[in-house]
Amino acid sequence: MKKKWISIIMAIALIAGMTSGCGKKAEDNNNQPSAGENNTQTQSGQDENVPMGRYVEQQLALPKQMEGESTWTTFLEDAQGRKVLYAELGGTGTYKGYVLSDDGTWAEEDAPWLTNTIGKMKGYLRRVEKGDDGSLFAVFFDDNYTAHIFKTIDGENAEEINIPELASGGMERISCGWKIMESGDILIAYMQQQELVLYSGADGSELKKFKLGKSGLDDVNDLLDVEGNRILTLNEDAKGFVVYDADTGQQVDSILLEEQDYVDGIMRFSGTQEYLYLDPVGLRHMQAGGTIQETVIDGSLCSVGIPGIAITNIVVGDNDDYYVLYKDDQSVQLAHYVYDANVATVPSVKLSIYGLEANDVIARAVGKYQINNPDVQVSYTTAETDEGASTTSDYIRALNTELLSGKGADILVLDGLPVDSYIEKGVLADLSDILKPMLESGELLENIINCYADQDGRMYGIPARFSVPILVGDEDVMKAMSGLDTLKQYAEGHPDTPFMLTGGKTFTYEELAKLLLSINYQEIVGDGSKLDQESVVKFLDTVQSAGNALGATVEPEPIPPLTEEEMKEWIASASPYWAKMNFHMGDYPVLDHSAAADEMKGIDDLYIPTTMVSDYGKSISTVNGLFIPSGMIGVNSASGQSDLAKDFVKFLLSEEEQNTDLGNGFPVNAKSLDSWCTKVLEYSTGASMQINGETIYVSADAPTKEEITSFIDMARELRVPLNMDRVFKEMILDESKAFFAGSASAEKAADAICKKANTYQAE
Repeated sequence: MKKKWISIIMAIALIAGMTSGCGKKAEDNNNQPSAGENNTQTQSGQDENVPMGRYVEQQLALPKQMEGESTWTTFLEDAQGRKVLYAELGGTGTYKGYVLSDDGTWAEEDAPWLTNTIGKMKGYLRRVEKGDDGSLFAVFFDDNYTAHIFKTIDGENAEEINIPELASGGMERISCGWKIMESGDILIAYMQQQELVLYSGADGSELKKFKLGKSGLDDVNDLLDVEGNRILTLNEDAKGFVVYDADTGQQVDSILLEEQDYVDGIMRFSGTQEYLYLDPVGLRHMQAGGTIQETVIDGSLCSVGIPGIAITNIVVGDNDDYYVLYKDDQSVQLAHYVYDANVATVPSVKLSIYGLEANDVIARAVGKYQINNPDVQVSYTTAETDEGASTTSDYIRALNTELLSGKGADILVLDGLPVDSYIEKGVLADLSDILKPMLESGELLENIINCYADQDGRMYGIPARFSVPILVGDEDVMKAMSGLDTLKQYAEGHPDTPFMLTGGKTFTYEELAKLLLSINYQEIVGDGSKLDQESVVKFLDTVQSAGNALGATVEPEPIPPLTEEEMKEWIASASPYWAKMNFHMGDYPVLDHSAAADEMKGIDDLYIPTTMVSDYGKSISTVNGLFIPSGMIGVNSASGQSDLAKDFVKFLLSEEEQNTDLGNGFPVNAKSLDSWCTKVLEYSTGASMQINGETIYVSADAPTKEEITSFIDMARELRVPLNMDRVFKEMILDESKAFFAGSASAEKAADAICKKANTYQAE
């Protein structure tokens, strides 16, 4: 089992990296001329002017022997041209090969070359591939993280390739890519040194070195290929590829990807002067020099563009068709892409979705829905949030103007939008006709769904997922944090007690304000119709008292060894990430009389909280019955596609779609939530913290089924949605700064907050 130690500084670096982008997603298709514009078009039947022909995805059933098994799986073409799926059944060390026939059935055969070698070793199999010399080879890492390469020609017997440098490299020289040339020589990539080394297949001696672009990946095989004497690899800035001649060592070609900041897919040779590149954008065909790039398969219309699905391998078929193996947290999927001349190049039926920011749950459902309905194209667009763009309130005003004039997208992702106002003005359609039957059958969670029914049973919006705010720590502190009065009293009565901890820096008043606003949102805001100055003053005074007890600062403190300029860059890059986090505050409460707030978005989030209970004697509680909805979905009452829009909503809430854990919320489908309780977590994790100059390590094993079930039971009791209007929240936090900086009294700051917020509410 792998143990991951994540320091505070490393976590910050990771967060900054996360905000820089993770490949093209649905929001990159934001081409609408104005916020949420409805581009809905319909067409009954096809006419002679409609362009025809495109690749259609077909899902291939996997071998029945693999059903219900925990397997390692890969798909490849062997030297005989057969399409073979290799799998380890049930983690037993026994490997099987399944040969795909033309009719879609599978023929099972043993894989003794794998079972009798790596099947008997301790460690884990990284990959199996076909060598360019006609062999099959497997890369295996032992418990010391030393790589071993086994090669077979006959599929029966395998021998280990002897490369002395590979065996003695240690942690400073870890291999991250492996290919076998047509000559039998071995090409190995090293991530830390950013180099490719070609070794003799005869004695393992070094032959040549080539530059490897910096990717940050621990496996670059997808971005590495060989054909004949040519080597295809990342260019220096990882925005394209270069081709080397293995004999001369010279670069012979360069391929730059269009409109792409970095590569994030699979690159392969496709003949002497051609290449294939598969990523979430789709499958692109490129000629030498990269001057012509043709999109063969549109990623927005198939699984390759779906968030949460990893591309494992692509195999080119015999008839201009393609096979792609995908994996997600639930299953392995094999897709076959076949050109169909009788299918419209662009689907004739259009459905539009609009939201302030991209949501992976919605984007995944879009992709799956299109696969199930190839005659429908769903466009999912979002507001721009880049620096220098319009503010959130500007986008909302533009969207409101369109919606009130009977325009806008067919479906709205309501996160951060003024839902109550939309309901009042008749913008949203009643969804009770599709939701009530799902609720009555027990398909949906009663405690969550009923929160969105009015007194007449009408439902205008529903969340696709929800997260659970928690407090973890000692009972006295958690009880105090549940209200403004109790926290103020506790903070002033315990001025020397660090009831919340944070490593590497102190809290800021703004961070505390964001947390306490979330916990006490209803107490502060009331029904949202009009902000009360007295409630706001109480809120500001409580934040100040808590901040004084914790030694809070007005501005963030630089975190060594970052320079001031590096700190500014980090804040700028990380701020969009932190802006979405209402309940993540403080380090783990390893000291007495301390607590931390966190937001559980999936089973994996339970590792540290359950460890605090089992190893440190702490408790876990939910927060004032709150849950945080996400992926709030509503149908525009002016849509001309209301039936299709409602069908999409039903699909989004179905067990099929809700089963997948994307790490951004629990399912609202009751059956899916039950299945999450049975998830098997096999790895351990951990974290380190700096507290009073001492490094404290927390090691956490997977939560038990009993701990998972206990938490889910608490989640089933939550009945208070935290519906925070984003603009409203930003106004409160922004106008609070003058008070925390000492330039305004609590009363003056509260008056400014109320005037600005109430004016916004009246618009």
